[in-house]
Amino acid sequence: MPKIAKVLLRLLQPWQRACRPRPAGVEQDLADVFPGEQWFRPGARNAYVQVMRHMLAARGAGGYFPPDVPASWSLCDLRACAAFQRAQGWRGEQASGIPNAATWGLLVGGQGRDIRSPDAWQEGGSPAAELPHDPPCDGSSRSFPPPLVPPFPGPEVFGPGLANSWILMLRLRLIVTGWAQDQHAALEADEGLRAALQWDEPLRVACARFQLAQGCRGAAASGYPTDETWRMLWTT
Repeated sequence: MPKIAKVLLRLLQPWQRACRPRPAGVEQDLADVFPGEQWFRPGARNAYVQVMRHMLAARGAGGYFPPDVPASWSLCDLRACAAFQRAQGWRGEQASGIPNAATWGLLVGGQGRDIRSPDAWQEGGSPAAELPHDPPCDGSSRSFPPPLVPPFPGPEVFGPGLANSWILMLRLRLIVTGWAQDQHAALEADEGLRAALQWDEPLRVACARFQLAQGCRGAAASGYPTDETWRMLWTT
């Protein structure tokens, strides 16, 4: 599993733990626990979609995601997931493209077979045109529950000289939503994630880029997160 997916899963564990309390005395890495199909509905925008996308791309599904792929769960994701499922020899409902516990377990654990060709979806299975209720690749969607937004920690945790997990979460969110793609390579090379935890100028510029794109101006587009910036970053 690519590093960015591992880090995202680690950061999501507090919210996953709140949604899925485990029995007392049972120790389990929640990254291994399938979060549920509700996170992969048509048009859904959340960090689990990004994690799934990174894991699938690492297993040979990169060709299913064009440069303009929407941030939400779409037909691109469905086809990529189905290709991975079919690579395991699964058919029918087991290869529908909808993530399930078995698919998640193989991806998180780095197990199973990789996708061997970009045509895996068409080989021996139903073409995409026959899929019921396909979520389109243009980002249009049906109604779905509002995304889970982590609580805003406050402006005092962001700024020069600071290093913490909230800065790391902000950096990852900007990367996976496309506003800090220039930092992706540096993140992959940062073995201990020490640099990623530290506030720096590239992060401020990336945050300002996002704020300006949302119509913010002046102090509201300074590159320092506000409560409104945080909310928009997780819901826009």
